[in-house]
Amino acid sequence: MKRSLLLLLCLVLVCAFTVGCSSPAPAETGEGTGETEEAATVDFPTKVVRVICPYAAGGGSDTLARALAEAAGKYLPGGYGIVVENVAGGSGVVGATELLGQQPDGYNLMQFVNGVLTFQPHLGKATYTIEDFESVAGLFAVPNVFVVPADSPFNSFEEVIEYCKENPGKFNYGSPGTGTFAQVAAAAVIAKAGIEMTHVPFDGSANTHTALLGKHVDGAAYLATDCKQYVDSGDFKVLWTTAATDMYPDAPTTADLGIDYDLVAWTGLVGPAGMDEEVVQILSDAYRQALEDPATVELFSNMGYTGSYADPTEYEKILLDEFAANAETLKTIGLAQ
Repeated sequence: MKRSLLLLLCLVLVCAFTVGCSSPAPAETGEGTGETEEAATVDFPTKVVRVICPYAAGGGSDTLARALAEAAGKYLPGGYGIVVENVAGGSGVVGATELLGQQPDGYNLMQFVNGVLTFQPHLGKATYTIEDFESVAGLFAVPNVFVVPADSPFNSFEEVIEYCKENPGKFNYGSPGTGTFAQVAAAAVIAKAGIEMTHVPFDGSANTHTALLGKHVDGAAYLATDCKQYVDSGDFKVLWTTAATDMYPDAPTTADLGIDYDLVAWTGLVGPAGMDEEVVQILSDAYRQALEDPATVELFSNMGYTGSYADPTEYEKILLDEFAANAETLKTIGLAQ
C-alpha cells in the first residue's frame, strides 16, 4: 500500500512538471513588445459638406470655389460631395461670421482670400479674430493687379501717376470691397507712388467688372485671376501686377515701376475653431488630391490658377504671419482702426 501511494505521488509530480514546462509564458505588455494600438478613426463624412464662398456669385473666387469643390468632392469618402453656397457682403465678413455660427464638425467650411481673416479684424468691421478659425488647407497664391478699360487714355501706370499728381483725387478706382486684398494692394501702391485716388468699393469682383465696363470708374484693383477673362477678351488692360505671373507676362510688376510692394493673395480653406484633427486631415487631403489631379490641373491652368497646396500647419503659419504683417501695412495706408 505504501509503495502504491509513493508511485502515485511521483506520477502526479511528473505530470505537474511537464505541464508547467510546456505552458506558454504570460504575454508581456508595454514598450518593446512590437504591438501597436489600432489608429483611431472617425466616420466622416456622412453627409454633404458645405463650403461658404463669402463673395457674390459669378466672380472669379466663386468660379474657383465651385470648380475645386467638385474636384475635391470626388476624393472624400462616401461619395457625398461638396456644395458651395454664396454668403456675400462686407468684403467677406458676412460669410466668415456665418461660418462661426456653425458647429466645428467639418460640414461647414469657407473658401476665401486671406484678407477676410488677415485684414478685416484690423479694420474694425469684424467681430471675430483669426484664432476663431481652424486652418484646413492653403490652395493658391495669386498676385494683385491694377487695370483700366482697353480704350482708356492711360497706357501705363506712369501716365496715371502723372495725371494724379496734376489732378489729386480725380482718378476713381473700383475694387471688390474695402479691406480686400485687391484694394489694400492698390492703396499701398498708390501711397508709395505719392499720389491720391478716390476709392469706390463694390460688393465682389463681378460688380466691379460691371462698373468698369460701364466706365463708372477709371480703373480697378483685382486679384490677377478675377479679371483674367476680361483681359484675355481685350476689354481691360493691366497696368501693374504685384508679382510676375504667366497670366500677364508683358505686364510690369510694381518692382519694375520702382515701387517696393509685392503682396500676393492666398486662397485657402478654413472651418470653425475646434475641429477634430482627423476630420481636418481628411478634408485637407481631398483638396490636395484635387489640386494634383491632372484633369483639374489643366482646368485651373486655363482659369489662370496654379495650385500652391499648404497643409493645415503650414497654412496656419501663413495666416498668422500675414495677420501680423498686415497690421502695420493697414496703419500705413490709414485703414487700421
